[in-house]
Amino acid sequence: MDGKKLNHSYDHSQLTAMKDDNICECGIRNRDEDQKQKILEDIHLSYEKILQLEQALIELDEQNATNTLEIRKREAKVIFLFKQEEEIDEAINQKENTSDLKAQDQLKEQITVMQKQISQHRT
Repeated sequence: MDGKKLNHSYDHSQLTAMKDDNICECGIRNRDEDQKQKILEDIHLSYEKILQLEQALIELDEQNATNTLEIRKREAKVIFLFKQEEEIDEAINQKENTSDLKAQDQLKEQITVMQKQISQHRT
């Protein structure tokens, strides 16, 4: 060392200040790490909620499609029943002109049955 001495002498106040700086930085790092973990947990929880909401939306959309199909099917059935009723009415009118009482009674009975079916499908 050629007679040169390295001067690494620190007084007590300098060592204390260095120690306080290190503690302070570690404390800040720990606090930052805690905040980071809390934020990551919040993000994870939010992501889970988003996934649950998306799943619920998918299920609602599927149920909506099912309900729409059911409504269309029932509407078609009601239209069919109304057409049948109209055909029966027309047949009655034709039979009235020919005065076939037995056929008229049968057609009136069919109309009564059809009206009952229509009222059942409306509910």
